[in-house]
Amino acid sequence: MRGRGLLAGWSLGLAAAVLGVAAWWLGRNDLPDGYQNEFIHLYTLVEIFFRWSGDGLGEAWPFLWDEYYPPLLHGPALLAMAVAGTGKTVAVLALGASVVPLLLATGELGRRASGAWAGAWAVTALAFAPAIFGNVRRYEPNVALAASVAVALWWLARGGLRGRRDVVVFGVICAAGLLVDRVIFAVYLAAPAVALMWRHRRWRSWAGAVAVVAVGAGYYYTRFVTLHADEILSQFGGEITADGESSEGFPVFSVRGLLYYGLAWVDGGLGLLPTLLVIVGVVLWGAGARRRATADTRLVLESTLVAGFAIFTVLGKKQPYYAIPLMAPAIVCAAAGWTTWVASDRARAVGLALLTLLGANQLAFMSRGEGLAPMPGRWATLGGASPLPAGYLGHEYVMAGPPFEQGLQIERMVELCKDAASGGRGLILLFSEGHGAYEGQMMPTLRLAAGHRRVPGMLMEPQAWEESADSATCFVYVARDPLRSWPTEQSIAGTFGQWNYHPPTVGLLDSLAATQRRATLSDRWISEPGEAVHVYALGSAPK
Repeated sequence: MRGRGLLAGWSLGLAAAVLGVAAWWLGRNDLPDGYQNEFIHLYTLVEIFFRWSGDGLGEAWPFLWDEYYPPLLHGPALLAMAVAGTGKTVAVLALGASVVPLLLATGELGRRASGAWAGAWAVTALAFAPAIFGNVRRYEPNVALAASVAVALWWLARGGLRGRRDVVVFGVICAAGLLVDRVIFAVYLAAPAVALMWRHRRWRSWAGAVAVVAVGAGYYYTRFVTLHADEILSQFGGEITADGESSEGFPVFSVRGLLYYGLAWVDGGLGLLPTLLVIVGVVLWGAGARRRATADTRLVLESTLVAGFAIFTVLGKKQPYYAIPLMAPAIVCAAAGWTTWVASDRARAVGLALLTLLGANQLAFMSRGEGLAPMPGRWATLGGASPLPAGYLGHEYVMAGPPFEQGLQIERMVELCKDAASGGRGLILLFSEGHGAYEGQMMPTLRLAAGHRRVPGMLMEPQAWEESADSATCFVYVARDPLRSWPTEQSIAGTFGQWNYHPPTVGLLDSLAATQRRATLSDRWISEPGEAVHVYALGSAPK
């Protein structure tokens, strides 16, 4: 492969393929896929978008700047929804489009390390990593953070900060990275920045870059430290489990502690065979291929990898997501190693074709539960299945998998609720007892599908539910027991207890009883997990 144009075209084609599969997948996955954070991010996005569009910037401002996650996480989705309309798929794909700069920057890093073939191999391996295409399907900042890091590394690999333009652009990139996913962005960039600063001694240039970063991100981080200091400090004690109640971790000087992030790539972040290929490729890089790269490129790639793995290894908290931004530099080094060892362009083209076939097979297997060829049992590892025992790395963070088609029919709920409001956008009440249809995931999804924020959930917003009940025109109720047509005190108490919420108040139960007196069943169906979905039209409340 010759030239930047072909490499850029290959990168864009892979990005389009990943986003296309993501669109297909999102159309079949009823609710947000991330267990803890994704529905929280979507909830915040809904509040920002509808407060801004309905009430003005002043109402949206606290949700933009005072949250635990920074505002640029929501920027792409806000713009996309303003143009294309609201919806979970629109929001997720807008954020997932950060895979485009991720692959373009990775390709350029590979080209600088060992030519266009290395760039093509690198973007192929990265695009088909479950940690990348799996996280493109989630409204979470993992891919956007990896893209910010990759773009910053590419900019530094060009030769550090050589002039005013380099200083300003790098400062803007870093400010954007810090506004995508908190201060963790700086952890990845600290080592290469210090290494280049020491090598070139351009102290004023780096001071200028810091000034640009302070202007771009200083306001948010001043508020972040002030408002969330306790949360920040709590993150150093260990990994917070799925229920958020306890921590788990591994001693640093243990097999799992020292090799956690490499094992996490084998466990489903990259796949067994791709991880082995990366390891061998990095060895080939160190054995001589690195000499083809410029000194600055070598310094950027190697300092990022060594410092990144060292820092996250010694931290008590372990999460596979932390190693995602380290994939690009690791894969670039490996691709440079392999394409240096494979001498001819014909052999490199065959290698790229095989790598593409392996990646496409992995994408198919991890998206549909089947690959391009049947892979039962141990051969499933060729499709990205983990070879490690279940729970070996603690709580399982699934990077990619088939869609969870629950048959909730969110769009059908919206249409029935529009009919109940005589074609308008009346207030929708929601209560879900379902374990699969968790109300925290269902509420922002229904809000986005309905196109307005007034969908209070009884579990998530009990006070708003009680205060809004008299003016609601529709009630969506998901019952765990398919024979139950209306929530009971026992089923409500059980749901609140299951998710560790405070028991329902007397006022909430009274408002539910008043709602029942004016409710007429519009439709009812059974979801795939066997939970009953009810949509009630609500008549006028008595004067």
